[in-house]
Amino acid sequence: MGISDLNLALGAEITGPSNPVNKTGSFLRKLLPLSRHFTLWFAMVATLVALCTAISGQSYWIDEANTAWRAAEPQFGALLARMVAETGSDAQMPFFLVAIWAWEKVAGDGEIALRVMNLLWLVPGLYIFANGRADRLLVAGTSAFLWYYIDEARPYGMQIGASLMVFGLLERAVVAASDRGADGPPLRPYQAWLLAFGLIALAGSSLLGAIWAAAAVAAAA
Repeated sequence: MGISDLNLALGAEITGPSNPVNKTGSFLRKLLPLSRHFTLWFAMVATLVALCTAISGQSYWIDEANTAWRAAEPQFGALLARMVAETGSDAQMPFFLVAIWAWEKVAGDGEIALRVMNLLWLVPGLYIFANGRADRLLVAGTSAFLWYYIDEARPYGMQIGASLMVFGLLERAVVAASDRGADGPPLRPYQAWLLAFGLIALAGSSLLGAIWAAAAVAAAA
């Protein structure tokens, strides 16, 4: 009787040799998502620090001075009445003026204080646009266009941040809708609310922003 026959007779199960290569591969696959998350958050923090250095305390130019003047209005009702009464370009950016009016009550009307509000729009916009990819974040975060306009107390930072947010969420919706095996809506409820907020912010930042918002929705439809 051979060894194999003896094992079968005794009811023993013959197991193959352990494969340390498979164990190592499984361990690395578990580490890969953690590595991606770490890389993304590290890139996010580095981008935020870099963008902070782009905000200066140089004196307001005339349009920024107009923004600061409106933001310093003590009464919210007076701000709204002025926007309704005037027919200039400022009437085309109601969401921005309301947002910076509220921000001024918290941060003050200094040059740096008002310009820092741009980060409130850019940070979530960049994160949503990146969609887990550090390369996207770095490309968008190092844009000379973004760096130039982050240093202005005007609606440009809001427009850029809202545009990134809308693009990132519409991309998710389009990809999910094209997946025939996926069940449920293309966006989660909180993502749908974020998309609505981004579109409102974009449309309320300027007349051009309203056109961009409509074009983005039409392109994704």
